[in-house]
Amino acid sequence: EMWEKFARRAQSLGTRCYEPELCYMFRSFSRADYYDHYLFITLLGRVHRRLHMFSVSDVAILLGIWDNPRFAHEGCMQKVLEHL
Repeated sequence: EMWEKFARRAQSLGTRCYEPELCYMFRSFSRADYYDHYLFITLLGRVHRRLHMFSVSDVAILLGIWDNPRFAHEGCMQKVLEHL
């Protein structure tokens, strides 16, 4: 499946990408409702690590991701809201 291949590639790139790319990758999987646990953990860890560099527009994209309950993570949401 296309999303499986995309998830593997996104996971390998997830540790090297920065704020805008990270948010767009996260959003694309959320909108497609394709959940891969390893990718989710990778992207979530990167969000935690890079949160201090997020702009308001990056945070807005992240907040939209959590409209999908499969991608909701209470701890991360709290940290992102505190960052605002």
